[in-house]
Amino acid sequence: MHDLLREMAKVIICEKSFGHPGKWSRLWNLQDVTDVLRNKSGTEEVEGLSGLWFQRSNKSFSTEAFANMKKLRLLYLYNIELNGEYKHLPKELKWLRWYRCPQMTFLINQD
Repeated sequence: MHDLLREMAKVIICEKSFGHPGKWSRLWNLQDVTDVLRNKSGTEEVEGLSGLWFQRSNKSFSTEAFANMKKLRLLYLYNIELNGEYKHLPKELKWLRWYRCPQMTFLINQD
């Protein structure tokens, strides 16, 4: 039953703006998340972003990709490197899980 509900939710989210994942409220598919971050096409609609993980090598994205995601509250990263200023991460971000974070210095002295 749980799997069925999850699949129904995914269909509802995808139908809202079919073919434009940057306008979805939640992103979980690796290819969709990668495309949205590379193209910096995320919008204010995005509230959750997960599924971005790479086993073998660090992938790099610009922090500017998050600039328009004002409502982003959940961010799950694995083996990802973010380049740029961390001021682009939204103030609404409540839950960050970042496995194999390549740099932790940004956590200090950030306004």
